[in-house]
Amino acid sequence: MRFTWMISLLLSACAPSPQTRPLPDADGFAQSVDVRITDPADGAVVTSPFSMSVEAGDDVAKLQLVIDGEAVGRPLSPDDRRVLVTADPGRRRVTIQGLDLDGATVSEDTLRVTVLAEADEEYVAFATPYDDAAVFSPVQVVPTASEGVAEIELSLDGELVAVVSPGDVTTLRTAKLGAVTLSARGLDAEGATLTETSLDLTLKAPTAVPESAFNQRILDLIETYPTDGTYTYYWPSGTSWSGSTRDLYYQETRVADDGGFSSCYCSGITWELYLQSWQGIAAEQGLNYDDLHGLSVSELMSMRVDWYVRELDGPGPDVALSARGLGARVESLDDLRPGDLVQFWRTSGSGHTVVFMGFEEDDAGNLTGLRYVSCQGASDGFGVNTERFGDFSGAIDPLLIYAGRAAMPDAWR
Repeated sequence: MRFTWMISLLLSACAPSPQTRPLPDADGFAQSVDVRITDPADGAVVTSPFSMSVEAGDDVAKLQLVIDGEAVGRPLSPDDRRVLVTADPGRRRVTIQGLDLDGATVSEDTLRVTVLAEADEEYVAFATPYDDAAVFSPVQVVPTASEGVAEIELSLDGELVAVVSPGDVTTLRTAKLGAVTLSARGLDAEGATLTETSLDLTLKAPTAVPESAFNQRILDLIETYPTDGTYTYYWPSGTSWSGSTRDLYYQETRVADDGGFSSCYCSGITWELYLQSWQGIAAEQGLNYDDLHGLSVSELMSMRVDWYVRELDGPGPDVALSARGLGARVESLDDLRPGDLVQFWRTSGSGHTVVFMGFEEDDAGNLTGLRYVSCQGASDGFGVNTERFGDFSGAIDPLLIYAGRAAMPDAWR
């Protein structure tokens, strides 16, 4: 029996942890998952050989294993749900390519793993960031290690920047730009070096984004919504429902619907909050609500597809806004402000669309968690929730946080 999964991307963007796979919806937002690695997690520590679980969709005729950029072995059938991977010790980039009947790559998924020579080998590794990642400051650093490692020294280009315990989250702020080397040295309880590792990063300068009064409009609107379970969390499969709590129209066309029940999911409630905020701004400033920067109904619905996420691990509201001159991407975690619209993904592969409210911090100023408003089971529907960074499956992946800031009409591009 052919192994095939179908997924609705608008729903996967709201997927709770652990990751689930709904059926496609009927509104044209669903796509086939061409190829996806579901186990082990990105940043895992494994012993060679190790087993890798793969999902493949209808467009995939063959699977090709690639290690550090080189194809390994013969193409596999998509019926092969588990792939046995043999790799040399060290940090490895493992890719599964989905090929069509002609052998062309239609999709691929990659994870980074630390391969040990022996199961009982002492090790130190990075759950995040990844080798060769291009990142903005501040950089979230999460080292992991074997049981014998008591402390980890973190260095940037040879300069000691922190001493942490395995699994601790360190928010590394640096003025350096360009290519750098991040190193970790694992020490035993007496301070002796047991093991060490390093990876290369490219540090980029973020683009400054002006603060926007639109954020406060979203925050003010949130205050009018009940958080007592009135709007429950509902994440259905096989439906065209937009995930909103009410019907919303644009140019006499319904662009969000309540589905006939008092529920919501993440993409839908954030879409609703944006449109409702724009409606209030338009009325206050004497503007035409049905003229959102000249967008037609079909263009607005295309914007909705972007908002609800077009691809796994991809952006959401940030690209929906920035691509139409209605806002901009916020690139640095330090530049995030309450009211920004965020799509993040977890190390388990699931994701969430939210309104950013703030960070959780430890006493040293490290950003350990993200506080937000959205619609999720953890808050019994619409409400405030917090999720954390870390080295566990289901942690927020700091390299997959896409933040957007909506602009007021006088700042539209």
